[in-house]
Amino acid sequence: MSVEDTDALLTISQVAKQISMSENTVRNFIRQNKIPFLLLGGLYRFKQSDITDWIESGRGIRPSNSKQNNVEGVTNG
Repeated sequence: MSVEDTDALLTISQVAKQISMSENTVRNFIRQNKIPFLLLGGLYRFKQSDITDWIESGRGIRPSNSKQNNVEGVTNG
């Protein structure tokens, strides 16, 4: 990926396709601040590098009713 590719600005539609989710889901993530975005002239845009980092970190894509384990040796069953 070139520098130009990582700094590309994406639309809601492009991000939705990239993460295989609906545009409405992306809009919900925006409202809930679960996805990194920019607001430019009233339009939502996303830096490709931010979306790539977000995907790799797994932020915001875990179901809201799942629990994270902070206790060593305990697993969700």
